[in-house]
Amino acid sequence: MFCQGRTETIRPASEQSAAWVYAMDNATVSKEQKISLLRKAIAAQTQYKLEATNGEGCDRHLLGLFCASQDLSMPVPEIFLDKAWQMPDHMSTSQTPTRITDSWKLETSVGGGGFGPTWDVGYGVAYIIHGEDLINFHITSKVSCTKTDSVVMGKYIHQALADMRDMFD
Repeated sequence: MFCQGRTETIRPASEQSAAWVYAMDNATVSKEQKISLLRKAIAAQTQYKLEATNGEGCDRHLLGLFCASQDLSMPVPEIFLDKAWQMPDHMSTSQTPTRITDSWKLETSVGGGGFGPTWDVGYGVAYIIHGEDLINFHITSKVSCTKTDSVVMGKYIHQALADMRDMFD
């Protein structure tokens, strides 16, 4: 399965990122504490990214285990029967590569790509970082779902980015 190489999922959720997110929504937490928590979340994410880059991530190994069980007509391994594996993925995110070739120019390129949500009650959020001053988001949700709204999600993302900017002012 991996003889031609592989990709890896780099998940942003961690105890450190959760602590920072909760602090951002708590008016009693100082800016200094929020910045400290953000730095800890970044350090944890960077470590996880390095581990995934070195083939030490778990997602693709687990995918391989699941696919092998299916290909070999074996029972599904018990780990995949756990409640946690049955939970919906309400938000799927991915970064679009910033630059693929040397001829890439912001003025002549599309501002990113996108994908649909992985669950009916969910969002697909693709983003591309263009230098220091511009981030484009492509937010999708199912029109048939009354519980999701891409425009509203965009407003929440915008507010979160403004809160982060204000944190450093």
